[in-house]
Amino acid sequence: SVCDRVMVMYAGSIVEHAHAAALRDQPLHPYTVGLLTSVPSTERYQQRLVGIEGSVPATHTVLDRCAFADRCAHRIDACVAAAPPLVEVAPGRFSACVRSGELAAAVQVRDDTAVRAPASPGEVVLHVRDLRKVYRSGASTHTALDGVSFQLRRGEALGIVGESGSGKTTIARCLLGLASATGGEIELTGVGVVGSRRSTAQRRAAARVVQCVFQDPYSTLNPMHTVGATLAEALAHRGRPVTDRDGEVAALLHQVGLPAELAGRRPVALSGGQRQRVAIARALAVEPRVLVCDEPVAALDVSVQAQVLELLREVNRRGTSLLFITHDLGVVRQVTERVLVLHCGEVVEEGATDMVLDHPQHAYTQRLVASMPRVGGDWLA
Repeated sequence: SVCDRVMVMYAGSIVEHAHAAALRDQPLHPYTVGLLTSVPSTERYQQRLVGIEGSVPATHTVLDRCAFADRCAHRIDACVAAAPPLVEVAPGRFSACVRSGELAAAVQVRDDTAVRAPASPGEVVLHVRDLRKVYRSGASTHTALDGVSFQLRRGEALGIVGESGSGKTTIARCLLGLASATGGEIELTGVGVVGSRRSTAQRRAAARVVQCVFQDPYSTLNPMHTVGATLAEALAHRGRPVTDRDGEVAALLHQVGLPAELAGRRPVALSGGQRQRVAIARALAVEPRVLVCDEPVAALDVSVQAQVLELLREVNRRGTSLLFITHDLGVVRQVTERVLVLHCGEVVEEGATDMVLDHPQHAYTQRLVASMPRVGGDWLA
């Protein structure tokens, strides 16, 4: 949307090079197709979000072959016989795929448009009433939240969007007890109203209802602990006893699409996507009713992002409510069914996600939607 030309790199090499519009309309390398397919649509709901299976190999292991061959559905023997050179396959179009000519017409970016299935409303698991948060520094004050109210029902996915400084993360911090609200009430099912200053018992009870997935999984995982130790520690805080530690750790890893053998590794030995899956598994270990997701895919590449978003959608389908905080309206479209728009600490618009994004009513929401990158340069004006 911004660039004139694009170079696509994989495992240390350029695999495609073209003018941006040509690359978007007809990619000539399977990896480029996979990347474009992984980008969440801002215009429509997609039935399934699919990333590229596998992971990028170490560059030195694929110097004598196509580096993408092991993840490519179009692989033939010639792909692993030698490293394909980057050649000009059309004026201004370069591709490092031995099948680029024959795949040009066959390989297309998947369009998985679907109608969002209506959700069955469940009981209210989170009720926020007139939440206020004022930060004070000496004689100056800053109002981060000014009377925010909303409900979240069982199995619902609620998005919170707005620019930086609008109050999105402050809501999450107040829900988690990481910040003390200046006013208002937070009521959790099974716990009741939790005060801004929580007792130890209240913190433990609230943590069994609300858990969080943060933006950077590496900074939230103890680098000295193995994955198994991290998950076992979380299981110990669950409402019911742990009868088979190793078995339950393996089950958690399986739930988030990771092999059980990762339990013996430390975070440094995992990819970014694997770390975020471990962070999600840790949050799910206590069987929470609400999962607060604060920009959980902002640090991931588009392929891994699609996999993690699909995982969160599956967690939501199993009955866990999501409070999804993000600035990415494409992600909001794919994950949430209802959305709150925050501006300067106030809710300025609320409604069904598709309706708010397709027919925004408030002037601020209209500016947000108009700012989404799209084909052509008018949105930059």
